[in-house]
Amino acid sequence: MKNLIISLVLVFIINNVEAQLKVLSNGNVGAITVSPKEAFQIGDRWTFHNGGSKIIGYNTYYDASVGYGKRLVSDEVSLLVFDQSGNVYFRLAGYGSAGSRVYDKNALSIMQGSWNYNILMDYSAGQPTIRPSSGNCGYLGTSSYYWYKMYTRYIYRYSEQGFLKSASVNNIENPIGKLQQVNGYYKSNNSSLKSSSNEKPSMNYGLYGNEIKELFPELVDYNDSLGIYGIDYDGFIPILIEAFKEQQNTIEELKLKMEEIQTTSNITSGFSENAENTLYQNSPNPFSENTSIRYLVSSNVKNAMIIIYDMQGVQKKSYKITQVGNGEITINSSEFIAGMYMYSLIVNNKLIDTKRMVLTE
Repeated sequence: MKNLIISLVLVFIINNVEAQLKVLSNGNVGAITVSPKEAFQIGDRWTFHNGGSKIIGYNTYYDASVGYGKRLVSDEVSLLVFDQSGNVYFRLAGYGSAGSRVYDKNALSIMQGSWNYNILMDYSAGQPTIRPSSGNCGYLGTSSYYWYKMYTRYIYRYSEQGFLKSASVNNIENPIGKLQQVNGYYKSNNSSLKSSSNEKPSMNYGLYGNEIKELFPELVDYNDSLGIYGIDYDGFIPILIEAFKEQQNTIEELKLKMEEIQTTSNITSGFSENAENTLYQNSPNPFSENTSIRYLVSSNVKNAMIIIYDMQGVQKKSYKITQVGNGEITINSSEFIAGMYMYSLIVNNKLIDTKRMVLTE
């Protein structure tokens, strides 16, 4: 590839430049210049370096006496480098005076590509930009060769054109039920993956790909050769939004039910239930085995009970109170799964109070 490019450039020069070539005793050849600094030089800026790496340069030459590149004239510098391994690099250096040392930076490396799928560096967004030559194509890393860290301020994720208008778009079904089956994990940072031995240990929080694949297969990419999973964490955002909305609707419905109980209660006694009946916080809370709920019930009540609900407002268990005055009930953890629950004291069909308790694994 590099030999073909150099040959085409030489053919173009020979056919289009009417000038005599200058050959120096050291073998350097110049066109439109009498003092070529490189193996081949055109005018006062274009050079072709024939060292270990082949370099087509603008305003630069290699000074063997000092071991680095210099500027030919006062100007910026650019280089196209073909190294001995077959890699291609495009390098740049800012403005400098004639004869000054060139400190170039590797701007772009392209190993393989096609005309339709190239990597471009330009100012198309008003800022220095690295982008593909076509929209909706290309990858930043692969499942086998992925980046360790990325630092950025904003990330915008674009959906496909007309996504929301597609007839195949469906509502997310049972988001809370599915999310309740998802487990989050954390572990100490694996030192074998650190980019630097000086990097401080940290905690990695994440999900297991094989678990997510069972619930949300569209959010998981599996690498068969390495046996590792990739998870689209951003894809959880719409699911979390719908789960929040579903939970909020349940809470509102529960509030309405409680208000209805208060409104339709048939209180015939002349005493104030709220003043004479009390529900206490369970102890211990949180709990992993058993917990006790204390209460105070007036002696002249007609009926009283403690009801336990999950956070979706579904009644899980009720305890009829037969002992008036001070009393307590014991909740056995084996009757429930780990999570947060609400429990309410209802006296004479009127809600007295509601509290929360947490059961841990």
